[in-house]
This record gives sequence, C-alpha cells and structure tokens, in this order.
Amino acid sequence: MLGRSASLRRLLPVSVALAGAIASVAAAYVVARSEDRVAAARFERRVVQASLAIEHRLWQDLSAVESTAALFTASGDVTHEQFRIATAHFLARHPSLRAISWNPRILSRDRRAHEEALRGEGFADYRVTERAASGQLTAAGRREEHVV
Repeated sequence: MLGRSASLRRLLPVSVALAGAIASVAAAYVVARSEDRVAAARFERRVVQASLAIEHRLWQDLSAVESTAALFTASGDVTHEQFRIATAHFLARHPSLRAISWNPRILSRDRRAHEEALRGEGFADYRVTERAASGQLTAAGRREEHVV
C-alpha cells in the first residue's frame, strides 16, 4: 500500500502539470477564436461603412447626371456652351465624376450649321468625325443623323 501511495504522490504533480498545460492550450484557443471573431466583426463593419460611402457617392453622382438630363428635357436643344456651363458646376462638386460628355444628335441637314457653331465657340478645327478602319479620325461620311 505504501508503494502505491508514493506512486500517487509522484503522479499528482505530473497530473497537475498536464491539466495546467491542457487548460492553457484550451484557454489560448478560446482567446484566439475570440480575437478572430472580434477582428472579423471589425473588418465586416469597415466593409459595410465603405460600401455605404460608395453607394452614397454613386447616388450623388447619379443625381448630377439626372440633373443634366433634366436640362435637355426642359430645353430641348442645348448648345455646347449651355451644356458646359451647366455641367461645370457638377464636375466641380463631384470629384468622382471625371467628365460629362455632350453628345448631341445632329441631323444631316443641320451638320454644317452645327460644325460652324462649334467653330464659332472657339473650336477652330471642329468637325463631325468617325474612326476609319486604320484607326485614324476622319470626317464622318454622309448619314441621316450623327451622334457626336
């Protein structure tokens, strides 16, 4: 019986050390998982915030583009200069908008007057063009209408 008691006394420190090691590994695992969940939640929160900011910016930019469309709806025929003045405001206030393009529909009978009007606005070499098969811009051929 005495031999068994001595064995148990020797086993007790080993058992306590083993239980402590297992508890330490388990605690480290729980802490690591908790930190992972916190990091994931923080990342997800940042993704949602960035997504909402992008969506908000897109709605603002879309509003500017829709306002430009309203100009055409209200006026019908908008000159290049009127378009430039109207869109300069949007481009200044919306840095994510790089450009808003003026692309009027020009009937064949109005082409010459259109080209002359733009030359009169300071675009000395302005003409309605198209890209040739070679890739070079050339004067557009005759068509019923053009979209510049």
